[in-house]
Amino acid sequence: MKCSICARPLLHCAVPGIAIGPTCAKRRGLAPERVPRVRLFDIRATEPTTHQIDWVNLINAGGFAGESATA
Repeated sequence: MKCSICARPLLHCAVPGIAIGPTCAKRRGLAPERVPRVRLFDIRATEPTTHQIDWVNLINAGGFAGESATA
């Protein structure tokens, strides 16, 4: 199936019943409004735990996977 406007190949139509791709539908205002998903937790509000900080410091120091810190 191809878009009837730009002839790009489509996996599925962006507008039901009309062979229009998502890019062309957005440009012409035919795409349905997307509802934003609710985040389970705020990513920016999370603080690293002491275990994570120790792990990062271990990698940065070169003590991970047998590497020496002076290398």
